[in-house]
Order: sequence, then structure tokens, then C-alpha cells
Amino acid sequence: MRLARLVVRLRVPVVLGWIAIALCAALLLPAAPPPGSAPIGGLVARDAKALLAERADAERFGYPLLARTLLVQRSPDGLTDEAVARAIDRAARAATGREQDVVAALPVANHLPLAWAGERGTAVLTYLAFRPGLTLEQERGAAQRYVADAQPDDHVVGTTGISPVGLAEWNAIHDALPFVEIATVALIALVLALSFRALGPPLITLAAAAIAYLVSVRLATTLGNAVDKPVPTEAEPVVVVLLLGLVTDYAVFVLASARRELGGGARARDAVAAGLCRVGATVAAAGIIVGLGGIALTLGGLDFFRALGPALAIAVVVGLLVSLTFVPAATALLGRAAFWPSLGGPPILQEDRIAGGRLTTRLAALASRRASAAGLAALAVAGLVALALGLLGARLGLPSAAGLPDDAAPKRAAAAASLALAPGAVAPSLVTLEGTGLHRQGPALERLEGLIAREPGVAGVVGPIDGLPSPDRSPFVTPDGTGARLVVVLDAPPLGAEALDRIRGLERDLPGLVEQAGLRAARPAIAGDTALAAETIDGLVDDLKLIVGVALLVNVLLLAAFLRSLVAPLYLAAASLLALAASLGLTKLVFDDLLGHDGLAYYVPFATAVLLLSLGCDYNLFVVGRIWARARGAPLGEAIRDAVPRASHAITVAGGALAASFGLLAIVPLDAFRQLAFAMGVGILVDTFLVRTLLVPSLVTLVGEASWWPGGRRLLRAGLEEAPAEPARRRRALRRRAREPVQPPGR
Repeated sequence: MRLARLVVRLRVPVVLGWIAIALCAALLLPAAPPPGSAPIGGLVARDAKALLAERADAERFGYPLLARTLLVQRSPDGLTDEAVARAIDRAARAATGREQDVVAALPVANHLPLAWAGERGTAVLTYLAFRPGLTLEQERGAAQRYVADAQPDDHVVGTTGISPVGLAEWNAIHDALPFVEIATVALIALVLALSFRALGPPLITLAAAAIAYLVSVRLATTLGNAVDKPVPTEAEPVVVVLLLGLVTDYAVFVLASARRELGGGARARDAVAAGLCRVGATVAAAGIIVGLGGIALTLGGLDFFRALGPALAIAVVVGLLVSLTFVPAATALLGRAAFWPSLGGPPILQEDRIAGGRLTTRLAALASRRASAAGLAALAVAGLVALALGLLGARLGLPSAAGLPDDAAPKRAAAAASLALAPGAVAPSLVTLEGTGLHRQGPALERLEGLIAREPGVAGVVGPIDGLPSPDRSPFVTPDGTGARLVVVLDAPPLGAEALDRIRGLERDLPGLVEQAGLRAARPAIAGDTALAAETIDGLVDDLKLIVGVALLVNVLLLAAFLRSLVAPLYLAAASLLALAASLGLTKLVFDDLLGHDGLAYYVPFATAVLLLSLGCDYNLFVVGRIWARARGAPLGEAIRDAVPRASHAITVAGGALAASFGLLAIVPLDAFRQLAFAMGVGILVDTFLVRTLLVPSLVTLVGEASWWPGGRRLLRAGLEEAPAEPARRRRALRRRAREPVQPPGR
């Protein structure tokens, strides 16, 4: 209570102080960095076998055969011999060093006798390698200069590959981010204006969100740059939406509590202080849970998650501080005018106003009786388990050209390359061999090429049999015979879940194929982005188990500290975990099974797991905390019947606003963001309307008094339930009076 009164007393310095902090952050701290240069979004395990194999192969041959940019020339009616000759001439100029930024170019024409090519004589695919140190924008410029002399009958479709696709993704995110911000702000303003029927709450909340956004994003960027882990570009919209949604959530609880006190006739300053005292501890505990959940991401083995976790935590902490200081200070500064014009009218968004009217009251009454609570809990659990079963057979992949908008140039070029050769031609894989005397084992290498070509999922292999033209020496065998390599083209788009399954199967069979070909002394390995993605995602699955386990442990410990119980946190965390599984299962059913996506994007289950687990426990605090407070002076069933309807309106508004905010991530025109928007939006709605409304109250009823173990529940006498507006000395006096023996009449 003292802290609440202090915030109200210092309302002017608090408001001006936060405005000054935001201005200083905007003027002095760096903005978010431009799109990065990692080939597949920073998702690279530094010690990955595929990456080490690629580097070793480049050292043995003196130049890499893999390239992450592909120039596509294709005409359905066929390319002329002159167009093919010009493509080969460009590659020769790159080999002689006349093009500064393009250090190597390998043209592959489907005019060659490639039996597995989808078409014949229609295309030339030129794989471009650039000098180290170029950004993706610089690589795109170099590719444009490389083909600047193209003639109309060269039929240049464009560039594709891992790097152009990554650049297109980042540009799509940056282009859509302002629209996400504007739409989220408009949504928050509309929801709060309609819910409070006043102008002050949306203005105060949006001002708080703007301050929190400026401070947290600039601070996260500064700290990320300081430790060489900048905030991932893919994470920016998630951080923005989470921040705006959480500030709205916490502001709703603070404002609704203050509005209730004002509606009871209290002075503005006392009402704000009392309202903040009533919900402040719960809001603080909820914010800490979400913040520590973000920190749990740092346990992942990739720099992507090690940078994303602190960024989320910083956003949550700053948003929490702004919600608990700026929002009540600004409300106290405006006084009763903050809720104009509705304050004099009927009560709205108060804790005693029931969202859903009689339905909420009836559900709370059913949940408060053991017999009906068992049925409700069984029904809720059965529904969640049924949705969670959709996770069976779930597969993870990386964002690829297929996830780009239809009008994106890399997607059109990838489609043309797939028709000309095969889908895997966009980013081929490489089988490398290390040994001795390999230049004298031509027949064995040819046998290996044929064996790999017959593997499931392999569209074709390019190697010694094909004899691609080279200006000086064979690109497949080193002159000293210490290394050999084969280019493997899969029949599925690279980085997708199907391609990852294909490359895992090839890697599993490869040692046997090498031995069968007669190359027993050679040591095989697989390089390329598909192999790198498969290896990395396999490691991510183990990371996900660790991160979810740590996030659950943190949530249980914080709930135990707040609720002073060891039993209740266990079933609350289990309910949140079940809701998470249900949301991911439904996401997989919709996008993978129904819409035909090639697996879920790798970061969807990670971000969803941490955020939904933390937000689930976060929201449970508002319901269970109210039940706990009411149960101090009433039987448990009565406490549930009273507390759940009282808390439901503010919780429903907050949860609905947060779900809609995450749903606006679908504005980003990438399949991965639409998956994340769906998973988060559905997960929050499931938690808001199913878990907290039915499952949690029913579980409290079924577990009963054991929920308070080991401390037990202390029943206060009727009429002595603590009111946050009471001064501390008054509350202590009431407790002493409750312990005094009752004097018989007449004494």
C-alpha cells in the first residue's frame, strides 16, 4: 500500500520521468539493425557436422561448389544456343576475376543429358558465389550487375536460393511491421474505448505502450549489440505485439480496479492507490513469470534464441514497470476525468460486473460443486487432449521460398528452377568424400553416383559421370586424389520438412552406399543447407524439451511463492501445458494437414511454448489469486462462485485483446508468421475461455483443501476480509480484534 500511495503522490515526476526516459532512448540509443546476413535466418549450429564438411571440402578443392544464390534463366519454349553460350561466357568472366564481387559461377543447363531433369532445353541455372563479407543487399546488387548484359532472349527470371529468400523474408517483415503496429494500436484503442466507454483508458494505455516500446526496443538493441547478439529480425514483430499486448493487459487490470474504487465514491488519488494495491502484486508476479519464461529461451543452443530470450525479457520487464507506475500515475493525474464520460453512469468493466451475465455465473456455480466440477474438468481435458493429438506426426522445417508471397521474385524464380530441373535444385546438397587415391577410383565414384541417384527422395546426382564443363580441372575430384564430391538434388523444396526427411534418410544410408561402391577407405559426409537445417532442427528438439521443462519449473516455483502452496501450482502448470499442446496440435492440423504447408516453421513451437506457458500461468494468477483472497473468509465453493464471475470481465477483455494482437501478426505475408499468429491467438483464447473459465475452477474444487498444502487455508471471520483500501494499521487492528475472545452478553 505504501508503494501504491508513493506512486500516486509522485504522479507528476513519474509521468514526466517516463516521458524523459523514452525521449532519451529515442535520441541516444541505436535503432534496430538492418536485416542481417545469416544465410538461413541465423539458425546455424556453429559446430554442425554439415557446416564443418562444407568448409573442409572448400579447403580441399580451393573453391566451394555450393552456392546460396541461384540465377534462373528459363523459357517454356526453350532457350537458344546463343543464350546458353552467353551464360557460360559470364561464368568464365567470373572465373577470371573480371567481376569483383562474384568470385565463382557454375552454369547448369538442362540442355545437358540429365535424365532426371524436369524439362529439356528450357533453362540455365547459374550458381553464384560471392566474396566474403558482403551483406545480402550487396549480394543482390552483385547478382544484378552479373547479368546486366542480358539480352531479352536470355529470359532471366530472377535470383533465388537461401540468401535471396532470406532477404525477401526480412524485407517482408520490415515492410509489414508498421502496419502491424498501427493495427495493434487501433485494436487496443477500440477494445479499451468500448470496454470502459471512456476516452482516458485507451489514451493512457497507448501512451504507456509507446513509452515501453521506445525504451525496451532501443535497450534490447543496445544490449544485443554490446554482446554481439543483435535482436533477430524475425523476432521484431513478436516482441512488438507481446509488448503492446502485455501493457494493455496489465493496464486493464490497474484501470479496472481504480474504476471500481472511483465508482464506490472514493477520492481519485485514494481510488487509484487502492486499485493498484489490489492488483499490483498479482500483476507484478504475472510479469515476472512471463519475463523469466523469455529468459528460458537462452538455454537453447542457437544464437537466434539466445538473442530472442533477453529481448522478450527486456520488453516484459519494461512493460511491467510502465504499467505499475506510469499508468496509475497518469490516472491519478487526470482524476475522475480519466473515465469521462462513463464514470457517472452504470458500472462498467468492474470486477463486480459479469462478462457473459448469467452464463458465467452458472458455469462458476457448476465448477464450485464436486459432482459437476468433475464433469466439467473431464470435458475440458478431453477436448484439449483431442486437439493435442494433432501433434502426432508433426514436422519442423525452415522458412523457404514456398512461404513467401506469390508475387515475390525469389518464389517465382524457385518455381521456374523446380520445373526446369527439380525442386531441390534451388539449394542442392553435397556428398563429400575424404581419402587417398580417389582420382584413380573413377569407376567406384561412378557406382556411388548411381547408388545415391536411386535413393528415395533423390531427383538426381551431378558428378563424374555427367562431366560438367570446367575451365581448368574437374570440379568433382581433387588433382591429388584426397577429396571427391557429388552434387545431390532432392525432389522436394530445400529446408522444408519433406526435404529434411529425405536428407536424413540419405545420411543414414550413406556409409553403406560408400562401402557398396568399393570406397571403403573414404570418409563420407553431407554438406549443404538442407543437411545443416536437418542437423540443427534435430538439436532444437532437445532444446525445446529443456526450455519447456525450465519454463514449467520457473512457473511452478513463482506460483508456489505467490500462492504459498505446492499443490495448486502443479495442476495450474499442467493445465497450461495441456492448453499449449492443444494449440500446437490445432495449428499443425490446420496448416500442415488442411492447408498443405510443408511442416511448421522451426520457431513457431519454441516461441509459442515459452509465451503460452508463461501467459497461461500469468492469467491463472488473476483467477486463482481472487479465489484465494475470497477463500480467506468464506467456504471454498462460495469463494469460487463469487470470485470467478467478478474477475471474468477484465480477464476476458485482457485475454481477447492479447489474442487479437497476436492474430495481427498474420499481416506479415509469410507462412511462418501466419502459423505463429494462429498458434498464439488460439492458445490465448483456449486459455481465456476454456482453461480459466472451466478447467481451473473445477480443479480447485476437486482438489479442495489440499490445494493449500502444506500451509493450509486460514479462515477469517465473516466481515473481516481484507480490503486493499484499508490502511495497514487498520488491517492489523482488525486481525487483533478477530483473535480476541468473544465476551458474553452482559459482561
